[in-house]
Amino acid sequence: MHMPLADIRAAIGINEKFLFINELFSGSLQEYNQAIQSLNQARDEEDAMTAFEDYAGRYKWNPRLPAVSKLKELVKRRFL
Repeated sequence: MHMPLADIRAAIGINEKFLFINELFSGSLQEYNQAIQSLNQARDEEDAMTAFEDYAGRYKWNPRLPAVSKLKELVKRRFL
């Protein structure tokens, strides 16, 4: 069982951060920061997953990419 996260950003290591920026946000640090902030501030898991799916559609994420699975896991842990 994973521990709940108080802050998604704090749980992301430097290597993961660059992986997410490059693979999920087209290399944009600004878009990554906005997304993480939005996911972190969601009211509940349902809101967070709706936002996650919006980003997935906007950036055309391949759901089989490890980076997508990892970010989704972090979002879910935020609301345990």
